[in-house]
Amino acid sequence: MEQVKLDKQHSEDTNLFDAFQSKEIQGMQISKLSTFKSQIWDFSYLDSEERATKSSLVKFQGVPKEYLFYIKTHALKQIKLDNKAFSTINKNIDLLKTISREFIERGIDSIFKISTDEVKEYLMEKEKSCSFLYLERLTGALKSFVNHLDEYEGINYEKLIDFLMEKQRKYSQHRSKTAVNEYIPDAFCNQLVSCAIKDSENVSLEIDERIVACLIIIVAETGMRAEEVTHLKTNQLRTYKVSEKKQVDYLHFKTFKTIRGNGSESTYCYLTPNAAKAYKLAETLVDQAINNLSEFVFMKRIYELATNQEIPKLKHLNSEHRAIINQLKNKQLSDYENKLREYLFISSKTGKRRVGTAPLTENYWKFIIRNYEELNSVDLTNEERESLNYLQVTSKARYKKWFNVDFRKKNTFEETRKIKYPYVNLHRFRTTVCTKLFKQKVHIDFIVKHMNHISADMTNYYNKSYQLENKLEKSMEHIKGLINEQGLLITNKEEASEAYIKNELELESSVEKIKKVNNFLMKNNLNIKRDVKEVLNILRKTNSPAAENEFGMCLRSIIHSVCERRKYFHTFDDNYNLEIKLDSYKFLNFEYERFKQKLEVVNYNKSLVEKEPGYAVEFDRELKALNKFVDEVLIRQLESLNKDIDIKGENAILEEYPNLKEIVSNRNEILTEVITWKRS
Repeated sequence: MEQVKLDKQHSEDTNLFDAFQSKEIQGMQISKLSTFKSQIWDFSYLDSEERATKSSLVKFQGVPKEYLFYIKTHALKQIKLDNKAFSTINKNIDLLKTISREFIERGIDSIFKISTDEVKEYLMEKEKSCSFLYLERLTGALKSFVNHLDEYEGINYEKLIDFLMEKQRKYSQHRSKTAVNEYIPDAFCNQLVSCAIKDSENVSLEIDERIVACLIIIVAETGMRAEEVTHLKTNQLRTYKVSEKKQVDYLHFKTFKTIRGNGSESTYCYLTPNAAKAYKLAETLVDQAINNLSEFVFMKRIYELATNQEIPKLKHLNSEHRAIINQLKNKQLSDYENKLREYLFISSKTGKRRVGTAPLTENYWKFIIRNYEELNSVDLTNEERESLNYLQVTSKARYKKWFNVDFRKKNTFEETRKIKYPYVNLHRFRTTVCTKLFKQKVHIDFIVKHMNHISADMTNYYNKSYQLENKLEKSMEHIKGLINEQGLLITNKEEASEAYIKNELELESSVEKIKKVNNFLMKNNLNIKRDVKEVLNILRKTNSPAAENEFGMCLRSIIHSVCERRKYFHTFDDNYNLEIKLDSYKFLNFEYERFKQKLEVVNYNKSLVEKEPGYAVEFDRELKALNKFVDEVLIRQLESLNKDIDIKGENAILEEYPNLKEIVSNRNEILTEVITWKRS
């Protein structure tokens, strides 16, 4: 279609603005269920993963008409060309909805009035009341939109795009580097799990309520995402025998938290004894639910599976329905019955799978209300109690739905709406589990895999252990053997008294980290012995070189690495290789740095084997793991980067991934270096 100016106030031919309203454009088929003019674009038929239907809806209600056409074409490009996830697109639309409304309030009632000066003033106002995280997202959405306008209307927005990129970068630097969701106080978390265990075993509760209690236990013990737990299937528990007395349980499940967009990946996580028991009980409850279905409901579900069509309003089976069911062979009937038992999160009344996080969240809230007295009586400090979330029932409809007749006779709606039910949102369990693993000194590679994170820096983003320890005492305990008379950390192995510190100081990476800390101390005229409290407080609150690392490591991982080096270098399973195999090179700079660091460790371990042959098995395992990482991650990502550069060009790649500047410039040398190491 010919590109034309579609703004009445600026177009040379005002009739062209009416192109918006042409039947051809408005009637354009966007999906099987929607046209361009629709306020909601429905792509639910693409939901092959059986996620909640709303995940596949793209909504434009509330977008000002002055911006609607461009926001729609922007969304269309993201759907058809960029293959963005629908959830991401809707988040961008929500941000653009806010931006366009506020632009109109400021008199920017046309895309042709958008200028760098106007946007500067707009962001200055937003900075007074918005968080850096929100501002980062806002500028990202606006930058993407303006870039679309640049392409579609041919307007030169280069200066504005550069300004927004710089603003986005600055907001990113200032925003919090730790997860928003806080660590759950131990006493409250333990009580929550205790209540869930009690409910899961309470035969007087409905099966649905008991299944949800099992899922709460799994979330609390594993840190699994809410959507992931709603997709849990039966018969996915695997047990590995470590020794005669010890076994380890793993649960295989589906995750959607990948950078592939709308797709899913198969992954797994470790189960605690509580979580394994809850999973097995949930399987049993699913069996009970299906076995307890009435004959009509059971046959109706079999008919729906056999014909691949739902008949929700059917109240009885006629002869035609029964004829189809009677034609099924025993094997087919058995397969369909097993299909009814496929998922854990089902309805005991209909035998159907419950889809999406909304029903899980609602049932979780009911669980919180049911256990209010026990949860409210947990002994917490004022600070801990303030850190909790609180649920209030402020809707009469919800009051009638959630509370039975007996409760409503004793407690009026006005009385009930005043009650604050203490709880924590489901995602806080994720932060808590991640932090507990850090506190237990679990290796970060295992934590990355268990939490199903895309990168190690994301794992550190969730780490709240720094909030839970007495950092001054802990840090002094760890670094007291490393301080010289000048109050700096020693870097000369000859000055170290303990053997393991000498070994650590043979590693160039450790010495470099210690030098960063020392440079920081000297620059600020600080002495660890004399100014320890001030030193740690400054490092804790600033982005000084000593406090940060490309992988997001905290101060502890820099200073304490000397004291916490593992006695042997055993690699658990395939720690370098996350279960999710990523084709993207988004974090290639981290992966290359990871390769160099691991290579240094492997070489160091090789020298130990020469002195202590007993370490040969562990060294061989470490070497194989690094080999696998190089084959399945590093080389694949380098080749993928080269391929995209050939297609899109270096500038396009760097605009999307500015962090890869060094990698892009030296990609051929890096690939040669990696392949040479492989061959050697």
